[in-house]
Amino acid sequence: IPIIEYGLRNRDSNIKKSASQLVGSISSLIKTPSDIMPYMEMLKKALRTSITDNLGDVRAIAAKAYGVLCKKLTLENSTDLILSLKDILESEDSTTIERAGAAQGISEITYSLGTDYVKKVLPVYLANARSNKPHIKESYIGVFAYLPVIMEDEFEEYINDVTDAIVDSIAEDSESIRNLALRVCKILIQRFGLKKTAILLEPAEEGLFSTNWRKRSSSILLLSEMLEVLNKSEKRHLGKDIEKDYIEKFNRILTSIYILKYDHIEHVKNTATQIWKNFVDNTPKTLKIILSMLLNKLLHLFTRSGENVDIAEACMKEFA
Repeated sequence: IPIIEYGLRNRDSNIKKSASQLVGSISSLIKTPSDIMPYMEMLKKALRTSITDNLGDVRAIAAKAYGVLCKKLTLENSTDLILSLKDILESEDSTTIERAGAAQGISEITYSLGTDYVKKVLPVYLANARSNKPHIKESYIGVFAYLPVIMEDEFEEYINDVTDAIVDSIAEDSESIRNLALRVCKILIQRFGLKKTAILLEPAEEGLFSTNWRKRSSSILLLSEMLEVLNKSEKRHLGKDIEKDYIEKFNRILTSIYILKYDHIEHVKNTATQIWKNFVDNTPKTLKIILSMLLNKLLHLFTRSGENVDIAEACMKEFA
C-alpha cells in the first residue's frame, strides 16, 4: 500500500494511472473491509491527488478505483471516501478540473454501491443541480455528465427527472455552467435519443423560441444533436411506422431551424444557418416538403409576442 500511495502522489501521469489501476486490482483481493481499513487515510489522501489531476485519463482511472474500492468496502465503510469527494464538489475554492474529477469519482461510487443507493442519493444530486450557489450547481450538473455513461440503460428511468433539473441551465449567464448543462443534454441525446425521443425533444423545442437568446442558441445545438441521431436512424431499417415518426420529427426540427435563420441575434442566426447547411443539400426541395409545417409554425409565432413575431415577420419576407 505505501508503494501504491507513492505512485498516486507521483508527478508522472503514467505512474499515477498505474497506481490507480492497482488500487482496483488490490480491492478485488480484499476478503473483508478490515483488511484495508488501516490504510484508508493514506489511500484517501493519495486518491484525492489523482482524482484532481490535470489529465482526464488519470482522473478517469482514479474514479474507477474509487468505485471498485467502495464496492468492496460497502457503504458503511466508504463514508470517508465519499465525504472527501463531496468536500471538493461543494467547496467554493475548487477549480473546474477538481470539480470534474470529484464528479466522476462520485458517479463511479454511486453506481458501485447499487440501485438502492442510486435511488437514495439521486434526489439530492438533482436538488443540488438546481442550487442557487453557482459552484454547487456546476459540481452536481457535472455528476450527470458521467452517470449516464456509467449506468448505460439502467439510467433510462431517470432521464425525465435529470432533464427537468438541468434544462434551464442551458441559458445560464455563467459560460462554464451553460456549457456543462449542454454537454449533459448532448450525452443524453446521443445515448437515449432514439428510445426517449419525445422526452428529450420537448424541452429543446420549447427553448427554440424562448425570449432568452442564450436558450435559443443552446436549444439549436441540442436539436442539431437530435437531427444527427434521427438521421442515423433512417439507415437502420427500423420499420415503416417508426421511420415515418422519425422523419416527421426530423422535418419538424428543420422547420424551426429554418425560421431561426432569421433571428435578429447574429449568433443564433449564424448557428441556425450553419446547421441548416449541414443537413440540407437542396433548400427549395426541402422547403417544399416542410412548407405546411413551416406556415403553421409561423402562424403560431404570430399569436405570440415580442421577438417571436419579429423573427416570424423576417422569415415571411423571404416568401413575399
